[in-house]
Amino acid sequence: MNLIINNTAAPLTLTPATTPTGTGTPFYFFKITFYQDVNNTQYPLKNGAFNVLQLIEVL
Repeated sequence: MNLIINNTAAPLTLTPATTPTGTGTPFYFFKITFYQDVNNTQYPLKNGAFNVLQLIEVL
């Protein structure tokens, strides 16, 4: 999902395409990646300082 940052709150609902199956301990992560728009082409900010990966829950 690609959202424009404009200081306006917007609702966001993320629904996985399928339910994971298998055995083991489920981990839930949430990742945010930022892009730079140059001449209508988006380039990811790849140095890692601008990206977020958060462990949400371990069941």
